[in-house]
Amino acid sequence: MTQNITPDVSAIIPTRNRPEQVERAILSVLNQTFTNFEIIVVVDGPNDKTNPATLKALDPRVKILSLPRNVGLAEARNEGIRFSKGKWVALLDDDDEWLPEKLRLQVAKALELGGDYVFVPCKFIEKTASLERVMPNCLPSGPSKFSEYMYCDQGYLQPSMYFMSRALCIEVPFSKGLRHIEDSDWLLRATRHPAIQVGSVDQPLSIYYNINDGKRESEGTPWEFPLRWAIEHHELFTRRAFPFFVARLSINARSAGEPIGVLFHLMHASWLYGSFSLKSLAYFAAYWFLPSHKLRQLRAVFQ
Repeated sequence: MTQNITPDVSAIIPTRNRPEQVERAILSVLNQTFTNFEIIVVVDGPNDKTNPATLKALDPRVKILSLPRNVGLAEARNEGIRFSKGKWVALLDDDDEWLPEKLRLQVAKALELGGDYVFVPCKFIEKTASLERVMPNCLPSGPSKFSEYMYCDQGYLQPSMYFMSRALCIEVPFSKGLRHIEDSDWLLRATRHPAIQVGSVDQPLSIYYNINDGKRESEGTPWEFPLRWAIEHHELFTRRAFPFFVARLSINARSAGEPIGVLFHLMHASWLYGSFSLKSLAYFAAYWFLPSHKLRQLRAVFQ
């Protein structure tokens, strides 16, 4: 492929100090059956481990954007998107990978939708140290009440399966400085765009390596931060969905060794900005008192 051809898709891969993982991610893009793409690796600030020349040598479609300082995942994605040339953007975390048919099937769905502001998620394979499963159980059918899809229906959408119009990302960028919940924040804001069209590919097309290595922002984010964000942006949630989001924070608070009074603090915030149901109350109790394997069983019952 010659470099003067405008790419249809821009694959955006932010990275920092994970050279082996990011090379695996890049190779999974290069193995796509759809070939008219560019790969933009955003090196998020100076680091000793990532060698831009080594990555660029993998293929002419690999472009390196080295940022002079660390800006965090949200703004690194924005920088890559602004630098991109494709009509569509596909996100890929540096420690995940894509299956070969991902771009072909998502491009086909985007063309079928035909709009200038599309979002096309797919299913993905989650791999942990102890399990492998396909997620989510159901994909969104449209943008209406998206917070209820995400939190009431357990519609977990992982960033490495995102595929959307570049125009949508430019008009609705990731929130600069927001950490850990930048994906949820973007989804809730983007699906409120008046012209957005949502269409899904009901196949697992990416692999999410959910391995706690102590380097993820989510592993060190205190529960107070997402609670404050949720309260400040409660208009992004329906009243039914708000308690389900806050209930999840019970796990973080419990893991941090907080007293049970924090559980009632979380429930009070949910009462102020949301509407309780028996199901949401059950989730508060389960997230605070049950071990992880019991939580998975509870989700299976309610889904």
